[in-house]
Amino acid sequence: MVFVLVGCMALFFGATFPLYGACAGDYFPKDVMGTVVGAWTPLYGLGAILVQWITGILRDTTGIYDHAFIISTAMAAAGLFLICLVRKGEAN
Repeated sequence: MVFVLVGCMALFFGATFPLYGACAGDYFPKDVMGTVVGAWTPLYGLGAILVQWITGILRDTTGIYDHAFIISTAMAAAGLFLICLVRKGEAN
């Protein structure tokens, strides 16, 4: 299961960052798109850096990968829930 999940992450993880510009254009007015992408970039970068350390510490402390995958699943579910709350506005 670990190999399958890591393979899925490797396959889909690289496509997340280029989608930010498209999402910003779909959900926010054009006059604030730069601000939105500018705010998302450091948050994405910080998350991408810290997740490796945090999950590594969890693995070293507990001896299993389960907690890291549970937290990742919970964060993905929270992100899906939040994106479902976003309403598309009128065309700009």
